[in-house]
Amino acid sequence: DVQIPKRKSESGSSLAPLTADAMETEIAGLGAASRACLLDVSMEEPFTGETANGYPWDSQLRGVYEVALGGLPVFSSRDKFDHGTGRMCFTAPIDPDHVIL
Repeated sequence: DVQIPKRKSESGSSLAPLTADAMETEIAGLGAASRACLLDVSMEEPFTGETANGYPWDSQLRGVYEVALGGLPVFSSRDKFDHGTGRMCFTAPIDPDHVIL
């Protein structure tokens, strides 16, 4: 049987891949650290990172964390906790369809 990929997640977000043009545009807008993490699979130094839009890793602001490429909502600040590693940690994704483990 052929599995047809889902077009929308359970929470209603589009799961369609970005077009090549959209990907190029979004990559061009990323900072060097974000590009390294997303495209080169590198990790920031502990206790130094920030989100793609400039919030520090230990921000206590409430909100939703989105993927820097495409804006898919991934985590809620309600599920964020201090793991002591100097990096953002969450207990659960907003929607399991939005992460690949």
